[in-house]
Amino acid sequence: MESKNRFNRNRPKKNESEKRKSGKSDLPPLLYGKHCCLAALQNNQRQIEQIFISKNNEADLRQFLKEKKINFNNNLIKVIDGKYFANILPEGAVHQGFALKCSDINTTDFNDFYGQIARLEAQKLPQLLILDNLTDPHNIGAIIRSAGAFGFEHIIFSGRNCPINSPVVAKTACGVLEIVNLISGQNLNNLLDSLKKLGYWRLGLAGEGTDTISAAQNYQPIALILGSEGAGIRRLVKENCDLLVKIPIATTVESLNASNAAAIAMYEISKK
Repeated sequence: MESKNRFNRNRPKKNESEKRKSGKSDLPPLLYGKHCCLAALQNNQRQIEQIFISKNNEADLRQFLKEKKINFNNNLIKVIDGKYFANILPEGAVHQGFALKCSDINTTDFNDFYGQIARLEAQKLPQLLILDNLTDPHNIGAIIRSAGAFGFEHIIFSGRNCPINSPVVAKTACGVLEIVNLISGQNLNNLLDSLKKLGYWRLGLAGEGTDTISAAQNYQPIALILGSEGAGIRRLVKENCDLLVKIPIATTVESLNASNAAAIAMYEISKK
């Protein structure tokens, strides 16, 4: 059963109507969209402060909370209309009548994660996905969703500009953000050296790869590295890869979107 402490019942009351008179509310960025909000409500690590819901969805929300045995305070559920949603969410946000004010997603420090997997036998090491300086929240969210679909439950991200807690990431990930293990790693080259010591094959996905992604079937376990949307994998990180692999595409097409390429690569690796 969910911990009651996840729901902040003692937060001070604020007169939100006063904020709305001068334009946008000063609420922090909110999660929005049905799937990501319902998934976040089931995540024990999220601290829930306010649930915003449309009148049409209120009964379904309450039934969901009851079925999942999630303890909540009625005061935390705020039924609002379309104008209120437009005031508290970014322009054009597809909210489906759901929004949520809650704490950021928890992440794991790489050193702690390394200590956990270092105790495993080689054949039990999990497949890893490494995001090298990706910054587009739509791509990151789509990649996380595909990672969950193809068994990449541990995702290492680097770069100070990686928007892992962006509501857009959560919305695009469609709930998967709440069930994967997000690992923060700053120095990717040192990180890759550490993974090599455990027996990982470090495969970089790059257009100039000498082998196709199907070659990944010959290696185990794999740490798959994806580069940023424009520049790709950084040079020094690329030099630390054991193998660069590519996805064969028609010569009339320059490249694939990062999230599409990631999905294809993870699918090929998962076939082993």
